[in-house]
Amino acid sequence: MAPEILVKSCCLKSASLDDLKKVDVWALGMVMFNLVNPDLKQPFQLDLVRDASAIEQVEEFLRLGKQSSGSNKYKTLQETTWLPIAKVHRNCTVVDPIKRPAALEVLQIFQSLVCSKIEENVAAGRNEDCEEEEDGSLNGR
Repeated sequence: MAPEILVKSCCLKSASLDDLKKVDVWALGMVMFNLVNPDLKQPFQLDLVRDASAIEQVEEFLRLGKQSSGSNKYKTLQETTWLPIAKVHRNCTVVDPIKRPAALEVLQIFQSLVCSKIEENVAAGRNEDCEEEEDGSLNGR
């Protein structure tokens, strides 16, 4: 749940459509977290202390503006192949909703990161772009 929904001290009293869009951006960030940390069951898993209430701990992390720790198991992939997804995760899960990107900005972040990666591959002589098959499906080559 987004901090503005979960944390009592910063709960929304009434939510505008823009507020709800920022909650959705947070949710997208949590999906991205799970994609780049496939060995973890949920965000904040590595941060939680067993003997305390998980919900209270997460509330405190969010109140302090802390982002969830990621898995070291996939650190190399997170810093290379999965970097666009990891960057979107970090941008979308900023605790302050005012500082979170809008959905259009998230799309632009993805587009710029993907374009940069394609340019790197072309410069390195690798052709890893997807090509469209006759049936309309995409195949990576």
